[in-house]
Amino acid sequence: MLVDTGHKDLESLKTPGIRLDMYLNSLLMFIEKPFLGWGFGEYIHAFYYSIYDNSNIYDFINPIDSLSTHPHNELALWGLEGGIIGLIFICTILYIFLKALLKSKRSSDIMRGSGFVILLPLFFHVMLEHPLYTSSLYGLYFCLIFYIYTSPEYTEQNTFYTKSISVIFAIQSTVLVPALIIVLQSSILSSAYLKTGSSAIREMIISDFPSKLYLVQMDLLLETHNARVNDDYSSLEALNNQIFETIKTIPAKSLATDYLTNCKIITNCKKDKIEFINRYFNTF
Repeated sequence: MLVDTGHKDLESLKTPGIRLDMYLNSLLMFIEKPFLGWGFGEYIHAFYYSIYDNSNIYDFINPIDSLSTHPHNELALWGLEGGIIGLIFICTILYIFLKALLKSKRSSDIMRGSGFVILLPLFFHVMLEHPLYTSSLYGLYFCLIFYIYTSPEYTEQNTFYTKSISVIFAIQSTVLVPALIIVLQSSILSSAYLKTGSSAIREMIISDFPSKLYLVQMDLLLETHNARVNDDYSSLEALNNQIFETIKTIPAKSLATDYLTNCKIITNCKKDKIEFINRYFNTF
């Protein structure tokens, strides 16, 4: 029982050509919805179906036969999901941080420059690999550095601005740290669940984020497997309809394959749904 884990199993994504296809299609998506974007959390299915459609229109776009959870670029992700407004927001956050860093009490150029050097690995990571929302430890790392350099203790003056920033991030940290601990715990258990399929481990997972993409697949695959084993055709039909609706938001090949497998058993799948699956997924 294989869950579609996206780019982790796709060696070809290490090549420049695949990345170029991703960036070009991301640009086309941004042009299509530039102001408000495609909606936060909508990238996965929007990108998958978009690149397949665009590959039939433009010769310079090739479809990517895998689940893409992000465009490997922080700014591109904000631009696609939030549009120009999203880009303004993230750029404002970056401006506030850079301003605080430049006004640090550490007047020595070497000490002030250390802040930039410390953040270089994070910058390259979020711009070339994973955005912050998929990297909990990097998110904590950024907030910690941000708090230090915007704290009144490290700035030139204890102005209302610096005090406000300090209070905001102090409050945020009280929420962020426990949240990140929960995410890390859930990620470890989610990995174990995906490998074993144990219902006991599944019940121990506090939060589905950030593994919801894979947990939803695993839950449905296990349920349909049990329905097939027990010859429970009424449940299998209901689950198959649920799989199709899930595929609209999580375009996973594992679910598409399972849908067609179930259609061979219950034999009453609608033709338009089967055509949709065959159009976007080369399953058989």
